[in-house]
Amino acid sequence: MPCVRLCRRRVGDVADPGRRDEATDPVADMVSHHERGESFQVKEWALDEQLAERFVRFRSNPPRFSKQVFDGDWALVNEHPEPGPIRIVRVITGNDGVSRVIGRQGEHLYASPWFA
Repeated sequence: MPCVRLCRRRVGDVADPGRRDEATDPVADMVSHHERGESFQVKEWALDEQLAERFVRFRSNPPRFSKQVFDGDWALVNEHPEPGPIRIVRVITGNDGVSRVIGRQGEHLYASPWFA
């Protein structure tokens, strides 16, 4: 599976103020596809430092992915994946109504965005 090199422009750098440019924000792009009901395929990304900081680690790896996976205190907000490859394994909308991208790097799972 080919690895996708992500754009290094700042999120929000767009010609149209007030509109997030999904081409420069891969998380927003995947969430947008999810919310339109498009089918999901596992992807390999190469995180740069800025994008890695937007992902946070799960306190523990959930036994399965469901809307409840984001209930309660699920995130270790100070732990982020390393810049480099990450496998995007799922996009889920939690009970809080926030859609998040879930990725695996090594033995840990990470999600973005971590705040509502």
